Amino acid sequence: MTTPRFLFFAFVSPLLVFAVIVAALHVNVIFRESREPRQTAPGEGKFIRLGTAELFVQEKGTRNLALPSLVFLHGAGTWSQVWKPTMEAVANLGFHALAIDLPPFGFSTVKDHSYDPVSQSNLILGVLDQLQLSDAVLVGHSFGTSATLTAANRLAKRLRGLILVDIGIGLPSEEDADLEPPSEMAQWIASRRFACETVAALATYPGLTSPFFKLALYNEDAATPRQILFLQQPNYNRGRSKQIADWLPTFLGEPDEGLFRATFYQDIKVPTLVIWGEEDEITPVWQGRKMAKLIKGAQLKVLPESGHFPYLESPALFQASLSEFLKANFPAPPQRANTSLKVD
Repeated sequence: MTTPRFLFFAFVSPLLVFAVIVAALHVNVIFRESREPRQTAPGEGKFIRLGTAELFVQEKGTRNLALPSLVFLHGAGTWSQVWKPTMEAVANLGFHALAIDLPPFGFSTVKDHSYDPVSQSNLILGVLDQLQLSDAVLVGHSFGTSATLTAANRLAKRLRGLILVDIGIGLPSEEDADLEPPSEMAQWIASRRFACETVAALATYPGLTSPFFKLALYNEDAATPRQILFLQQPNYNRGRSKQIADWLPTFLGEPDEGLFRATFYQDIKVPTLVIWGEEDEITPVWQGRKMAKLIKGAQLKVLPESGHFPYLESPALFQASLSEFLKANFPAPPQRANTSLKVD
């Protein structure tokens, strides 16, 4: 083989292989995403319509007018189902628990939606209003905490407490450090629709659910076949990849500077618990220590042998930390007639 022909194949062959893989991913999306969320969502949940959005929510426990409801917000790539064991635990303590699928994840769908923290918090507040929840403790994990923190500042007197779990807002490491801009690769992807669609097709491909999930874990025993199946379920919903492609420019773009100003946290004057996995490599534990300092009076619990999902990797320790915090700040009142409403 002559040198020019060798060079041609050396450079072109990998490009052809890459093109075939990309094409296969996009074709897979077309055939895979054929289910309607309303037909395949778990029967124990329900949908709430807010304008162009249909939000899937799950509830556990008894709604007690003397106690706040715990509202759980998940991280990227997961949905309300990941909170079920924790919801059952707090329900056993007498609390009402609510978990919301935040778009673009889970079984929620939305059209013409902006994914900035304010728009996402609008969805959270809308659900609370529709369900007539007057008092809430917000529980946010990872990507879900930007919307959680924004909603917390907007709830005013309705906010009774705040629980932040391995938050993913990209805190700078130094007090006076400037925010790091997105990488050139992130900016390149965010500015090109086809690139966003390709990343979305890759992220939703069921064969990669397990390896992607394990990247965030320290204790890989949490990646049980049952858990992987739960995570895969929404990836068969119609329009799933399109919604993620719509969200990616916000996720990969410039961070919201408001969340990094100390003044943002001055108005949070409710009991706050920050829980972190000691071995988290996605959002290292120093970020948890910094967050605990930003919110006056916040408690920090660092769970050993846990990564980015401490509520799945160390459920007993996580639930014990939650129980201790709730009992200390929201003691159960004496039983009275007509103060509770069963919701599950």
